[in-house]
Amino acid sequence: MVAFVVAAGVGFALSRLLRTPTHAAQAAAVARNVGGSLGGRRGLDAPELQRACFSEMVRHVRVSRDGRMSVPGSYLLHLNPGDVAVVDESRRWFSDGLVQALRDASAQNGWRLHEPVDIDFEADATRRPGAPLAVPGGSDRDTDTDADDARAARSGAPAPSAERTSVASSRSTRRNASRPAEPALGLIRTDTGATVPLEATAVTVGRSPDNTIASPDERISRKHARLEPIGGGWVVIDLSSANGTRVDGGRIRSGTPIPVTPGTTIAVGPLELHVVDLNARSGNGAAASGAPASGTRALDRAERNRISQEVLGLPGADRRR
Repeated sequence: MVAFVVAAGVGFALSRLLRTPTHAAQAAAVARNVGGSLGGRRGLDAPELQRACFSEMVRHVRVSRDGRMSVPGSYLLHLNPGDVAVVDESRRWFSDGLVQALRDASAQNGWRLHEPVDIDFEADATRRPGAPLAVPGGSDRDTDTDADDARAARSGAPAPSAERTSVASSRSTRRNASRPAEPALGLIRTDTGATVPLEATAVTVGRSPDNTIASPDERISRKHARLEPIGGGWVVIDLSSANGTRVDGGRIRSGTPIPVTPGTTIAVGPLELHVVDLNARSGNGAAASGAPASGTRALDRAERNRISQEVLGLPGADRRR
């Protein structure tokens, strides 16, 4: 009985103590820290976020058929709104650091850098904190045109009526998809260079090994997207994936079929799939032998970390000083 009374008194005293503003704030801080360690993902500070952005940018190092490597100079970085706030605190330092890092890495690794270098940022509520997505050519005029077409396709509205280049016009034509596709279509995986023919059955893309195209990257959902034949052509459908599917740089609406034809680029997380005409490729010696066409060479994590440390410094070092 005495022990019960003592315990009740101690509990009452502690509850009164935690009602004071100072102790309440301390308790809230502890709760935030515990919550973060139990599964919440904390945001990155500016140097860490800069390294994460650079790591995503160098995923798009391209290799030509003659083996020369190049890297795009223009990017649109999709960031969680909280990460955009971190960038805005020192935007000039952040952007200039990425530009210089890209130039330094290109010089050190023998990459051909497409000048001028232009980096822009966009708030994207679908991105997790600390998980940026770099879209090459994000600020280029042609990419803006493609993005308009992609947005129109997602919303069902007609594409802008302005006169386009022949490349943009062909993309607009393929979106109509009013007649059966004549080419024998296939997909080129930019991470391995492998060719996946599009035949009579659907092709699934995802992290699970039972997909037609499987990649273990954690940013790819287990069942991420599906390509299937419809009306003589082919369409790609996002399967309610966590990070979405992009067609020619624009994110598509989940469950909405988007027509694809030769020249279309499908991005599933960091993996890009180029739609090609296998009949046209068969006339080219390099293509017929199964060698990958120009595309994206995926640098592995260790290589990206090495390059980031060389051009941006070691983790924990604040380069703003």
